Amino acid sequence: MRRLLFAGLFVLAACDGPDMDVFVGHSESTLRESLGAPTTVVQMPEGARVLSYRFDRQYAALPASGPLDGTGPGALFCTTNFMIRDGMVIGLSRFGTDCPA
Repeated sequence: MRRLLFAGLFVLAACDGPDMDVFVGHSESTLRESLGAPTTVVQMPEGARVLSYRFDRQYAALPASGPLDGTGPGALFCTTNFMIRDGMVIGLSRFGTDCPA
C-alpha cells in the first residue's frame, strides 16, 4: 500500500510539467523515494534544509544555434526547491523557463 502511495504521488507530480505541490505536507523520504536524489542539498543556518531538483528538456530551435546542453535557445528547465524541516516538506519555490504557473 505504501509503494502505491509513492507511485501515485509520482504520477501526480509528473503530470503537466511537473506539479510538485503534492509533496508539501509529506515526508522527505516520500519526496526522495518518488523523485530520487536531489540535484543539490543546502543546509540552512536555522536547521532547515533545501533540496533542489532541476528538470530539463530540449526542443528543436530552428535554425539550430547554440549548444544543446540546457543553456541554448532550445532549452527549457524548472528548478524546484523544497524546504525541509523536521523531516517534512513544509514549502517549495520554483524558477526557470518551464515551471507550471
